[in-house]
Amino acid sequence: MRPWFRGGPARLRPPMAVALLLLACLAACSPRGRVAAVSWGAADEAGLAQARESVRSGIVGPGDVISVRVFQEPDLSGDYRVEADGSLVFPFLESVPVKDRTPGEIAQEIQTRLSQGWIQAPVVSVFVKEFNSRKVFIFGEVKQPGTLPFTDGMTIIQAITIAGGFTPDALRNRTSVARTIEGSESRVTVPVDRIAEGEIPNFPLRPGDIVFVPESPI
Repeated sequence: MRPWFRGGPARLRPPMAVALLLLACLAACSPRGRVAAVSWGAADEAGLAQARESVRSGIVGPGDVISVRVFQEPDLSGDYRVEADGSLVFPFLESVPVKDRTPGEIAQEIQTRLSQGWIQAPVVSVFVKEFNSRKVFIFGEVKQPGTLPFTDGMTIIQAITIAGGFTPDALRNRTSVARTIEGSESRVTVPVDRIAEGEIPNFPLRPGDIVFVPESPI
């Protein structure tokens, strides 16, 4: 399958720098030693760019609660839960499709439809009050595998750190991320040791990603 991302150096917040240092120490102290680096070519670089472009902050999904504010219209302003089909039931407009859209896109949709015979020059703002749909899944050779709540800007280093770090049997540089895009699943191998050593940029995750850390055959 074609890889789907590339990008420039990631900006690291202080907690992220600590996480990178922790992973570097784990790599150095493992009784099995460091796994040989996986080759990183132009195709992988091209893929990383696409992944970074695909990460859009604030994407809404079923079960999320969004707060809608319509200027000088208190009867329309309030909190709304996204239905299972990805729609929002809104006064006057009935069903508004919101799945996989940003708050800004949703605000524009509501504003445009309200202006079509309901309110003159409406001003609408939207923000997400509760993210209940956004999850990341991590399995394999990590100490606490399972489901993690996704946060904006989340990276593979963060996910592994939250999952307790690698087990001694982890084949770190063969860590993979599976992502579904428009109904088709893509998978890419992420050499985590090389990220920890600063050789390549950190890897951005998005809601629904599945991270798998295989077991070393040695």
